[in-house]
Amino acid sequence: MEKEFDLRTADRDTLIAIIIRQQAIIDQLEKRIAQLEGQAKSKGSGRMPGLKPKAVRKPDQPKQPRKPRRHGFARTRMTPTQRVEHMVEQCPDCGVQLSGGSTHHTREVIDLPQAPVAVTEHAYIARTCPSCRRRCVPPAQLEGVVLGKQRLGINLLSLIAALREEARLPFRVIQWYLDTVHGLRLSVGAIVAATHRVAQKAQAALTDIVERVRGSPVVHADETGWREDGHNGYVWTFSTPTERYFLRRGRGKAVVDEALGADFAGVLVSDFYAAYHHYDGPKQRCWAHLLLGPPAAGHPRPAGALSRGCIIGAVG
Repeated sequence: MEKEFDLRTADRDTLIAIIIRQQAIIDQLEKRIAQLEGQAKSKGSGRMPGLKPKAVRKPDQPKQPRKPRRHGFARTRMTPTQRVEHMVEQCPDCGVQLSGGSTHHTREVIDLPQAPVAVTEHAYIARTCPSCRRRCVPPAQLEGVVLGKQRLGINLLSLIAALREEARLPFRVIQWYLDTVHGLRLSVGAIVAATHRVAQKAQAALTDIVERVRGSPVVHADETGWREDGHNGYVWTFSTPTERYFLRRGRGKAVVDEALGADFAGVLVSDFYAAYHHYDGPKQRCWAHLLLGPPAAGHPRPAGALSRGCIIGAVG
C-alpha cells in the first residue's frame, strides 16, 4: 500500500525514472530469452535446456519374424547316460490310479558319480593234466591293463601323470586327491615311482618327437624362467607346426645343441638370446623381438623378456 501510495502521489519526474529503469530490465530479459531459445534450436529441440523431449509414440507395426542366425548359441545338451522318469501315481484330486502319459518336459543334470577305486584280483588257476600229470598255469596276459609286475593299472598311471604334468599338482596334493575322491591310499614314494614309470614308457615316443623336430625345415625355439622344486631354472621349447619338444635345463648354447643335434640344417626362429648365435645355419628372429629390435650395446635385454609370449606363439 505504501508503494502504491507513493506511485499515486509521486511527481512526474519520479514516475519517468521508474519507467526508464523498468524498460532497461525488460530489454535485458528479452535478450536472455532470445539467447536461450537460440541454444535450444541449435540442439535440435524447441524446449528449454534441461527439459526432456516428449516421447514420440511410433505407430504399431506388425512384428517381423526373427532373422535366423548362422549359428545357434543355445546351450548344447549332452547325450544322457541314464534317464529317470518322474510321474504322479494317483490323481491328487480324486485319488484315481494313473497310467501311461507323455513327456511334458525334461531337465538335464550333470554330475560326477562317486567312483571308488576298483581293485581287481587276477587269480591264475593251476590245473593238472589227467593224462601226463603236467601242471598247467595260464600266462599273465594283462597287456593294456598293467605295466610289468607292478600293481597300478594303466588308467591310474595315466591319471597320476596328468595331475602331475598337466595340472602341475604337488605329489602330496595328488595323494590327497586319490584318497579323498577315490578312497585310494598311496604313499608319496609310490606316486613318484609311478611318474618315473610313465616317463620310461614314453621314452620311445619322445625319441620319435625329437627326431621329427630335428628333421623339420623350420624350428621355433625359445626359453623362459621356470622354478621347480624350489630351484630356479629354465624351460625351453623347440616347436614345429606338428611337434612340441620341451626341456627343463639351465642356460647356454649346450641346450640348443642337445635339442637340435649336430645334423640340423633348417631355419632356426628365435629371439636375440646369445645361446642361438653360434648356430651357423639360417636364422630368423620372431616378429615380437624383430619389432623390438636387438638390445642396445651396454643395455642387454633381461633374460626371458617376451619369452612367454614367444612360447605361446610357437605352441599355438
